[in-house]
Amino acid sequence: MDKITDNDSMKSIVEENSEIVIYGAGNMGQAIIKNIIERGWRNRIACCAVKNSSENRKEIMGVPVLEIKCMPHFWKTACFIIAVAENRQDEIYDELVQIGCVHIKVVKYSYALELERAQNGANSQRPILDILKAEIYFLSKKMEDLQYQVAEQNEICAVNVKAFKNFENCNYGKDAVIVGAGPSLKYYTPKADAVHVGVNFTWKRKDIPFDYFFLQDGNRRYAYREMFEGVLQNVSSHIFIGRFSKRCIYKEIEFPVVSGQEGERIHRYWLEPDHLKEPCQNICYHPLADYCSVIFAALQFVLYTYPKKIYLVGCDTSYKGHFYDDHSPQEQNFLQNIWKYGYIKFKEFAEQYYPETEIISVNPVGLKGLFRDEYTEEFLKENISCC
Repeated sequence: MDKITDNDSMKSIVEENSEIVIYGAGNMGQAIIKNIIERGWRNRIACCAVKNSSENRKEIMGVPVLEIKCMPHFWKTACFIIAVAENRQDEIYDELVQIGCVHIKVVKYSYALELERAQNGANSQRPILDILKAEIYFLSKKMEDLQYQVAEQNEICAVNVKAFKNFENCNYGKDAVIVGAGPSLKYYTPKADAVHVGVNFTWKRKDIPFDYFFLQDGNRRYAYREMFEGVLQNVSSHIFIGRFSKRCIYKEIEFPVVSGQEGERIHRYWLEPDHLKEPCQNICYHPLADYCSVIFAALQFVLYTYPKKIYLVGCDTSYKGHFYDDHSPQEQNFLQNIWKYGYIKFKEFAEQYYPETEIISVNPVGLKGLFRDEYTEEFLKENISCC
């Protein structure tokens, strides 16, 4: 087993891997997570893995804690760092190898103990006044957020009821296709008799008959005007436009008002940009969950319509750009980890509330192994290494 013995070996491991999973949510795991975050590598931590989530906390310093069995699409791509007591390391290492994990490292106990002591020592040396000030600031922000939530609740209900109420269970027994903008979309032939749901720039696939369309991210620095006007000109069905809470930094990227057209085929909806917030079943009275992608708003809506099958097309969850270009922003390395976490939560959500609905990944890349996978012949010919 490769062991992490000091800060230098930790630095080497983290810098070599864009996806890090810490196995263990106890004192050792917490010390490793804190060390990585304090050294500026938070974006590389995908999550914390445990065997049983019911016996552990939901998050550590904002890092979600997930059951190892729920995350097959991390097994071959992420670097797993085992941070548990030495007498359990061999057992966990063997278990990770058995389920198919490829990159595994083990934290040497003496190094973890050194980190814990250093962190505890730093905390004990902080003046009591500084600790109290930080706690007061934290509680003040929580109170401010709570005030905004209460003030906005009536508006959230009014907006989302108007947008979604008429669509509850409306696609029961049908097949639905959620169309993402990943490169694999170019291999998709529109499925006959299926409901199609598009997002953002997928309007460029003018051969796909979109029944619903979701828009988010009206960022002026992004090509939002082309996206916005393209949807309005090329999509004649229902268009849903996301909006954020007033306390959220993303409120600056909302789309402008569509004068005279909103309310009939153009609808606004509220979403909650909290990466740890789980989706709610009744989207009329709660904001939609958001994991840094409009796909999740579309997925939550489609589940609300209760189809027989949901096909995820172009939902590559990779760094390789879009079907219409090969541009891959650097920040997507971080976003991919959030997207993967979001799909795990939606898999659990669908199994709980929509057990009759099957979710299928078409030509999966980053989602391989999470849902049922289906491949097209053309994709297999050109991407044999992905399968």
